[in-house]
Amino acid sequence: MEFALALALRLLVGMFLASLLGMIGYFIGWFIAPPRPGMEALVQILAFTTGTGAGLGGALGWLKADDTLRSFVFRAALALMGGLGGGWVGLWYGIAVYEDGVMPPSAVTSMVMGAVIAANALPLVEHVLRSRSRRKAHAARDRRSRLSQPDRR
Repeated sequence: MEFALALALRLLVGMFLASLLGMIGYFIGWFIAPPRPGMEALVQILAFTTGTGAGLGGALGWLKADDTLRSFVFRAALALMGGLGGGWVGLWYGIAVYEDGVMPPSAVTSMVMGAVIAANALPLVEHVLRSRSRRKAHAARDRRSRLSQPDRR
């Protein structure tokens, strides 16, 4: 129960921070995009800044105080990769839904939500798998220590 509650809280915090920083990244993308008539450069910059913001938010949401630096960097890299990949997948999904040649609001929404979901999904899977392997290692160590102790009756 305690593990599920901690997981749910981390997921909520990660989703909130990834949404907030993903939207901030989206708006920053509008300011750093070069002014040109084509939309391809703008779309690429928006997907990159949105994914980076969502990945950073996802990494901060899954931050644990007792983690080593190596573990945090690995989890942050997973969140950034998820945010960037999810932003691109969400963007192209939103553009495919409306084939008008313009970037509809649904493409922006799906880009941000894709980045947010993917930026939290990869650290979630990593956290569950790592916790599961740690629990198995602790259980095996406890069994060995109980077996090696003499019976004191």
